[in-house]
Amino acid sequence: MGMADKFDELKDKGQDAVGGNADKAKDGVDTAADKVDEKTGGKAGSQVDRGSEAAKDRIDDLGQSS
Repeated sequence: MGMADKFDELKDKGQDAVGGNADKAKDGVDTAADKVDEKTGGKAGSQVDRGSEAAKDRIDDLGQSS
């Protein structure tokens, strides 16, 4: 199994995990981002926001690919 096959397998697993639960997955990202922001005292707020938005965009991408 080559590297491309492994990436395809991971993508398929992500699509299966998201399925019809994209909203729940994005809520989880928001919850995690809030916890990180809380634990860092807001020092990394902009990075946390960018990361969480990127993660939610990927969730949307996975949901549209299924």
